Amino acid sequence: MKTAIVFPGQGSQYTNMGRFLYENHKIARRLYDEASEILGYNLLVACENKSGELNDTNITQPAILVYSIASWEIFKELNQVEEIYFSGHSLGELTAAVCGEAISFSEAVKLVQLRAKLMSQCGADGGMMVCFGLNYTEVESICKEVSTNNNHVTIANYNMKDQLVLSGHQDALYRVAEILNGQGAVTKKLDVSVPAHSQLMLPAKDGFREALRKIQKKDSKYPIYSCITGEPYIHSNDIVNQLSEQLTEGVQWPVVMDELIREGVRHFIEIGPKTVLTKIIEAEYPNVFVSPYNEINGYYTLFHSETQSYSMNDIISFLQASLRIIVGTPIKIKIEQSKFEKKIHAPFIELRQELGKLKKNNRPQIDSIYSKKLSNQFFSILFNKGFNREETVDLLKSSIRDKNILARIHKLYI
Repeated sequence: MKTAIVFPGQGSQYTNMGRFLYENHKIARRLYDEASEILGYNLLVACENKSGELNDTNITQPAILVYSIASWEIFKELNQVEEIYFSGHSLGELTAAVCGEAISFSEAVKLVQLRAKLMSQCGADGGMMVCFGLNYTEVESICKEVSTNNNHVTIANYNMKDQLVLSGHQDALYRVAEILNGQGAVTKKLDVSVPAHSQLMLPAKDGFREALRKIQKKDSKYPIYSCITGEPYIHSNDIVNQLSEQLTEGVQWPVVMDELIREGVRHFIEIGPKTVLTKIIEAEYPNVFVSPYNEINGYYTLFHSETQSYSMNDIISFLQASLRIIVGTPIKIKIEQSKFEKKIHAPFIELRQELGKLKKNNRPQIDSIYSKKLSNQFFSILFNKGFNREETVDLLKSSIRDKNILARIHKLYI
């Protein structure tokens, strides 16, 4: 099964991101310390967000880049990486170039600091807004109708069929919102300090392109699928063009997904903070597998053996234990009802339904990707109830009494 690694962009940050990485993984400590020295401030302390640092693109962009690269390095330590494809959502494409060994880590930290600085200098009268409920052709038409040379608005992110992000001048965004809302759409202004992926970023694009030209680059070890064209590239010269052009061009995520699926990719692994891309892929592409890989969802052996499979009885035992644990454990943290329904109750019902399907299924073997997806879902439920990974593993060990079964399915959660 072909696999693609996808890296998220800005918007995936959260308070205290990276703390677990730094405290538990030597490679992460090295990268965070090196990045802090280059940036001139303690990146991990900034991620504590005590004064709203993660609302500043100058902090957010380095934070996401370093977090994602550290997570990739942990992934490589635990998994045998062979044939693989890369893509990244906006900033995530720079991450992909580093993880593909086309750009060194130290150069990338300098670049992302410059990228954020240049972008923030272009945002005095700009902003961004999310739009739900209308297709992109309708929204594109309205943007063109409103836009003028001095009052520009465009689609910055094509995320899902009915979820778009607009970018441009504040006044143009306001006018477009009025029209969109009148046609039944739902719009919401984003708390973003720069009008990314719009013509307002032209000065930033030129400056960033010049910086990219000057650094030492190599061809990427893995093909990178451009977030603005969906086309793959590996050559160092293409990296200069792609990473600079995306500052003014819209992110075409559905195009990226279509190209990767056309290539035969059926398994996507999101490496980076949160699960922004995971949620999009799950909602829009139900026939592929997606696995989030981060400090919240866990770092585990996933890719060491695509051919590994588990007996149906083992997976049934695992699911039965998981459901017993979910029902029998308290919620240790304060959680809103809406989050409870989305993060705990709904995925619990899904696991219970999968158990019912498996009991009716006559397949002797269950593939590792499907099995890992069930495992990830269970761990995510427990994390949202306030349990850490070690506590969750201990609960599994005490709930699966057959030590032979426990030994066979151990790789589902290591």
